[in-house]
Amino acid sequence: NPRDASATLDAVEEAVREGRITEERVRASARRVLLMKAKVGLHRDRFVDLEAVDDVVGSGPHLAVADSIARRSLVLLRDPPGLIGDLPPMPRDMGDAVTPPYRVLSVTVAEERDLAAGRTFDALLRSAGHQVQSVRIPRDGDDRDAEPLREMLADAHAVILGLYLPSRVGTGREVLSPAVRAILRQAARTRPTLAVLLGSPYVAGAVPEQAGVLLAWGGREVSQRAAAAALLGEIQVTGRLPVPLPATLRMTEADAPRLEEVRWPTAPSIRPEPVEVDAREVGMSPDTLGRLDALLDSALAAGAAPGAALAIGRRGRLVRLRGYGTLDWGDTTRVTPETLYDVASMTKVVGTTSAVMILVDRGALRLDDPVVRHRAFREAIAREPLQYEPGSRTVYSDIGVMTLALLVEGITGGTLDEFVETQVFEPLGMRDTGFNPDPRDLPRVAPTEVDTLWRGGLHVRGVVHDENADAYGGVSGHAGLFSSARDLAAFAQFMLDRGVAGACPPATEGAPCLARHEGGQRLIRRETVERFTRRQGPGSSRALGWDTPGDRSSAGDFFTASAFGHTGFTGTSIWIDPELDLFVVLLTNRVSPTRENGRHVPLRRAVHELAARAIQDVPVQPRPGTESARESGR
Repeated sequence: NPRDASATLDAVEEAVREGRITEERVRASARRVLLMKAKVGLHRDRFVDLEAVDDVVGSGPHLAVADSIARRSLVLLRDPPGLIGDLPPMPRDMGDAVTPPYRVLSVTVAEERDLAAGRTFDALLRSAGHQVQSVRIPRDGDDRDAEPLREMLADAHAVILGLYLPSRVGTGREVLSPAVRAILRQAARTRPTLAVLLGSPYVAGAVPEQAGVLLAWGGREVSQRAAAAALLGEIQVTGRLPVPLPATLRMTEADAPRLEEVRWPTAPSIRPEPVEVDAREVGMSPDTLGRLDALLDSALAAGAAPGAALAIGRRGRLVRLRGYGTLDWGDTTRVTPETLYDVASMTKVVGTTSAVMILVDRGALRLDDPVVRHRAFREAIAREPLQYEPGSRTVYSDIGVMTLALLVEGITGGTLDEFVETQVFEPLGMRDTGFNPDPRDLPRVAPTEVDTLWRGGLHVRGVVHDENADAYGGVSGHAGLFSSARDLAAFAQFMLDRGVAGACPPATEGAPCLARHEGGQRLIRRETVERFTRRQGPGSSRALGWDTPGDRSSAGDFFTASAFGHTGFTGTSIWIDPELDLFVVLLTNRVSPTRENGRHVPLRRAVHELAARAIQDVPVQPRPGTESARESGR
């Protein structure tokens, strides 16, 4: 929440006037808030029974559940001084044994307005008979704030550092000032020290490596009680880390390398599948594809994403079907071609656009039909004002594709997920692809973002990342599909084959094919596929549902003008080039733990350019109008 709501509103209005934020962006944010309210039913009943509040809120059973959750969610990252359950062990470098009461220096780092920080925690340590000296310092304190701690350290047997910091303060050692970090390093080097993170786990990087780290997740009394109970040995710490931390947040010395400097083990990252063929069989260079493998390993080590899955096919054969890296930071599970990724906006083409093409082929839908003719739209969407006259501009939007999904459901009498499952995914053998993954598949699902906007800090895994799709129950026209590189390779070949699910040869022949059909099976007419994948006009790169390469395209500069594809916000993409007879599927979860990571953008272009330039049997030139074409004088 903003400290000053009026000032925040004024700042937003000024940003809109200056053009730094668009009105569409403000409306999108407001829509998310309204959808969240709708999710809990506030549009139907905004009031509660005031007479029942005292019987429900803060009731004994609810408090008991809260205590249980807080205790079971505790996670011990490390404890080199051995303070958990034994406060403290024999103090270092102090000579004689010490018997209780122990002298504990409790240092609370919290925001100025958080008056409750540390109070319950310190009181419980005192109630256990320990002598607790409480001190509070700001996270951006200077030498004057830190100096009193030096005198207190001399009289302390142990130091407890309580970090009551929210995720918005950032990550790593920079969340604390140099003066505060210096005194904490001194404490950790001279006294048994434990840091208790009662807020964001991502501030672990500010903790000296000699200190223990206990994650308690929140600063409320219930979490403070749980942390104190663990320290006093009243409970066992059994929680497992649900939010994998990047390497730099575990490397906590002041000179720890930044994420782009960390080098992860690469030996197991390249796992050739038996269905790959020698690249030379399809006119491609093994050496260039080898450079592509090295590129991916290097980019993942530099923080582009925790892991990636790649499928490349040409002339009906796979030359790459591999996993690189791990499911998430700190996770040891390797990515494979079967790893499930939230493909985000790729749902628009793999799911919704495919469904629309089938309905157009069957005559159940015409592209010029008004939506209202099919009685398939929701009141909230229908009330959205028109931004432009129909036919005057081409604008990328989720609303249109969300409406298309409702249209599909209105025509078919079923749900979108049921229709694409029976009409597309099953005929293609795409068993990994669908909405709302089965919980049994969770171990092979790559997590996405730590969602502070919609889900209150939950690290999203196995449910759709997109907030609007989540409000729709995980099934929407614009997002919600999960899939694997293996499945999407079969889909890409289906599109290269202009709507035919081809007959599968033996797996050793390298076909990106998962289902067997005698002589192949046509699902969509060739003319329809070509109509939907052809650029619609000079004013935009958009086709119908699909995109085509423009300047600075995610497809790079070497896919031809006849190519079509799409990207997903989570870090996914699919590009198909009929002229080169080539497809590339690249899946990453670059949004873990935050969407602020944009290192996947240059990686994605580089992957597609190397894939295209690996072709040797036909000339491959940069697309006219691209930077590469200008540099080569074409």
